[in-house]
Amino acid sequence: MKSITACVAPLVASATFAAAALAATPSLGDEFTDPSLSGWQATTGEITDGGTTTWAVENGQLVVHVAQSSWVNARHAFYLSKTVDGNFDVSTRVLTTGEHDRLPTGDWSLAGLLVRDPSAAETPNEQWVGWTVGRVRRRNVLERKTTQNGVSQLVLLPASALRVDLRIVRRGSSFTLYRRYAGQKWLKVYRYVRPDLGSTLQVGIDAQSGFGTGADLVVRADWVRFAPTQ
Repeated sequence: MKSITACVAPLVASATFAAAALAATPSLGDEFTDPSLSGWQATTGEITDGGTTTWAVENGQLVVHVAQSSWVNARHAFYLSKTVDGNFDVSTRVLTTGEHDRLPTGDWSLAGLLVRDPSAAETPNEQWVGWTVGRVRRRNVLERKTTQNGVSQLVLLPASALRVDLRIVRRGSSFTLYRRYAGQKWLKVYRYVRPDLGSTLQVGIDAQSGFGTGADLVVRADWVRFAPTQ
């Protein structure tokens, strides 16, 4: 994987950790007002069409133009992450569009949250949980995906809009996924139990587009926020 900034924390040896482990703090969040993206690590993954994935802060948003790449099995795509220890409650507001239309035309055009074991970098043994929104097979969808030892399992759910708030709450080995459309309350969607994921993980925004087709995806993220956790 092409790494723009290499800063990976070591994985804690134990697969579980006590409830009293250090929790993520709100200061880890970002309202995307600083164009330097200080504190973030960025990777583009393996781009397969010879294009270029670009990202920048524009008018208070993170804007990502995605080249052909995928988050599945041992494949990697765009990822902007921070290293987080212990429990966390992370959320983001994302909008997915095409380069020239309100809908992405690239198949498997998705963006949202990804929590990942940093020790899996540059190996086929990927370990992560993803929670994204976008277009698959010409449908608006939410995708929840778990990848264990480099093998991905996913479920597609209907999405009523491509602008949505996504949230993942970690409590020990439990990762609970929520979504929220404009004017609504958080809705619990699913809970993964992953005791194999250690106490130190990468947490952030991912994006992919063009599995089996050309890429066409622009992602606009308003913010990433960490709520206080116990």
